[in-house]
Amino acid sequence: MLRFRFLTGTAACALLPAAALADVTPEDVWDNLTASVAPLGGETTAETARDGDVLTLHDIEMRFGLPMGLGEATLSLGTLTLTDNGDGTVALGGPNEQDWRLGVDIPGAGGGTVTMTLRVEDYTTTASGDPGDVTYDYDIGRYAVTFADASLHGQAAEEAPEFSIDGTMTMNDLSGQYTLREAGELFTIVSEGAIGSGGFDFAFETTDPDSGETVAVDQTAALREMGGAGEVALPAGGVTLTALAEALRDGMALEYEFYSDGQENEQVITAGGTVVTRQTDSVGRNQGSVHLAADGIRVAGSAVDYDLAMEQPGAMPVPLSVAFDTVEAEFAMPLLTSEEPSTAVLRGAATGVTLGEALWSLFDPQQELPRDPATLSVDVTAGLRPTVDLVDIEALQGLEATGAAPFDLYDVTVAELSVSAAGASAAAEGAFTFDNDDLETFDGIPAPDGSATLRLSGVNGLLDALVALHLLSEDDAMGTRMMLGGFAQPDGEDGYVSDIVVDGETGRVTAGGQRIR
Repeated sequence: MLRFRFLTGTAACALLPAAALADVTPEDVWDNLTASVAPLGGETTAETARDGDVLTLHDIEMRFGLPMGLGEATLSLGTLTLTDNGDGTVALGGPNEQDWRLGVDIPGAGGGTVTMTLRVEDYTTTASGDPGDVTYDYDIGRYAVTFADASLHGQAAEEAPEFSIDGTMTMNDLSGQYTLREAGELFTIVSEGAIGSGGFDFAFETTDPDSGETVAVDQTAALREMGGAGEVALPAGGVTLTALAEALRDGMALEYEFYSDGQENEQVITAGGTVVTRQTDSVGRNQGSVHLAADGIRVAGSAVDYDLAMEQPGAMPVPLSVAFDTVEAEFAMPLLTSEEPSTAVLRGAATGVTLGEALWSLFDPQQELPRDPATLSVDVTAGLRPTVDLVDIEALQGLEATGAAPFDLYDVTVAELSVSAAGASAAAEGAFTFDNDDLETFDGIPAPDGSATLRLSGVNGLLDALVALHLLSEDDAMGTRMMLGGFAQPDGEDGYVSDIVVDGETGRVTAGGQRIR
């Protein structure tokens, strides 16, 4: 099985042979495991019993406060055994089958409980290292979680319709390693791992108490090999939703990369036994990364061979299907206030985009439009400076009340903005700067200054096809051609080009040399 590797310097140090020479006891391991809950605002309790080399933890329970003081969540995990191997390492174990219970209680609103049955096969986990810096190597043949029961209580039970949940999630051939490191003001988790295959089969059913109609959702998925690696650092004293900015400045960070060889999904929704929606989708190799720290957030990902098919008999006359050869995206932006602007990024691309024949035939039965695969590309960067911490809920609420902008915009660069479909294409590129001290020239927005170039191709052919399909009138097509002639110049066969220039000092805007402002 392939192993995905992404080791930072700290993680690499944890893997050095010298680390395995250190000693940990079962008590050291239990202290390390419970310490990992505190940064998330939780606390752990358990009944402990030592018998020779084995430390047994019964009735393990973790309690977490819900955000904004709404209530409490409780996770009951059953039994864990920690066995001293006699060589400075500790083996983790427990029953091959046991129940886990997740409960939520919100004062004045009631709550609910979900019970899950955990089943494991060929389970091996070994802890090694130093007290407060423990590495766990695991190898698991099969891991399955089954929803056994779900219930509501209090006001939530009175207001909710009758419902049931059933489902099983499985993962096969799990292997990897994680390190829980207590390092002063920060608690760090470094991990890498892979899963050979997996899947889930989930069913949810609810019945309306008035009409008696039953709505059911059935969803299945088959997962191929997947894996990931990364590091997360949390304030050892805990982090709360209302103090994320402080936590980021204190060193909270997340760095993670993941991959998957693909998966297939199916979802069917029925009402009264009649199919409302049937959807299937599949994706090939995909990968992504997440970065979160004081310098901002960045999320990126890519995938190949994505296919989607959907039927809604009561809403759509024909099935909908769409496919992508490749798709990728990246988003990044600063989150905290600073003296200087930072770079925000929005990038995306899709190639080989095709629609199913049934959908094409619905509005173009005569095949007037070329059906070549479409492409889309976006590459935009901007210099901006948040005026408040964008993870500060109270500060954002204050902006909403005043209508003030959450950030100052300094510049925008459009490296590429293009689309190609139905025999036509459009592409733009340009760059603009913004004067945040001038909010008068352009009626309340920072005055822009710069230029962009817009290129069009295949426009007349597209207009002719739309007229033939009666999707556009002759008059509208003629008006579009006249507008293009006034604000753009011919560019090759059936093409146009227009330079759009914005003068920030005067407020003058021209397109193709013609003044439009």
